[in-house]
Amino acid sequence: NDTGNDLHLTIDQNIQNLTYNYMSSYVGAAVVMNPKTGEILAMVSNPVFDPNSVDSDWQNLIANSNAPLVNRATTGLYRPGSTFKIVTSAAMLDNNIDQSYEDTGSELIQNFEIKNFGNQVFGNLDLRRAFIYSSNTYFASKTNKLGKEAMMATTDKFMFNKTYPFDTEKYDSLIPYKQLNQVDLAMTGFGYGKSQVTPLHMLSLIHI
Repeated sequence: NDTGNDLHLTIDQNIQNLTYNYMSSYVGAAVVMNPKTGEILAMVSNPVFDPNSVDSDWQNLIANSNAPLVNRATTGLYRPGSTFKIVTSAAMLDNNIDQSYEDTGSELIQNFEIKNFGNQVFGNLDLRRAFIYSSNTYFASKTNKLGKEAMMATTDKFMFNKTYPFDTEKYDSLIPYKQLNQVDLAMTGFGYGKSQVTPLHMLSLIHI
């Protein structure tokens, strides 16, 4: 019998099993990485399907509104939420933006009111405290001061709107800067707006 090529995986089966068991009752994705090397230790997209019975299950699979055929970890595109504040913080540091801010629980941009989660008010903040409390108003205000060009320069470094190598199929993450008005840009700074990001990419930020 002919022997095929060797295939070496970075997956840690114990971590994979733990991650899969945790995700079994959720619709979503989880990725675990070794931040020192970028090696993927676990990757789960749920719900799953049995590749051995795709033909017989096909009609049920394509009719399932939870889209089991989509690998959410690498090809699911979502708003990144507050994890994106890592990138905005880097942009602030890149551009020496004043880190002080008085958080009143509301930031008005283009007559649009941006608030913190749960209408929280945090008072006097610096970057460290704003990051700890995850203040939306802080990062909206600072992104507004940064402007598109400065944000683009930093997000380019984090491979947004670019491609990067990976061993399996993936989608690239998008921030459609040309479509963003002032409010959209401010909301991008705390992970909302029109950004579309894969879970794999957000995890990779700790390694890039």
